[in-house]
Amino acid sequence: MLAEAEKMLIRATELSPDDPYPWSQLIWTGTGLEVSKGDILERFTSMQERDPSYIYGWLAVVPSLAKKWGGSHELMFAVAPHGDRELPAGSVGRVGIVCAHEERRLCL
Repeated sequence: MLAEAEKMLIRATELSPDDPYPWSQLIWTGTGLEVSKGDILERFTSMQERDPSYIYGWLAVVPSLAKKWGGSHELMFAVAPHGDRELPAGSVGRVGIVCAHEERRLCL
């Protein structure tokens, strides 16, 4: 089922190349399909190229890089602070660092 969703989302990226939404959802399908963390980061980069503050991308990438999904706290915290440092005040994409701290807390 995830593989089929993945195909549809890839098609969505072709039909609407400026839309960050399919890229954010490809992070989730990639996590479920256990693609490499490098692939997850490529999907996140593609989302950021369309809208660096897109909240659904940030809400997807942080848990996808977390230890519980085969990543690591180090990798998660290497990515999460970028939104906080690089996005303007009030940007919803800055939520990444908060999500990372919550993911870490859940592992305690």
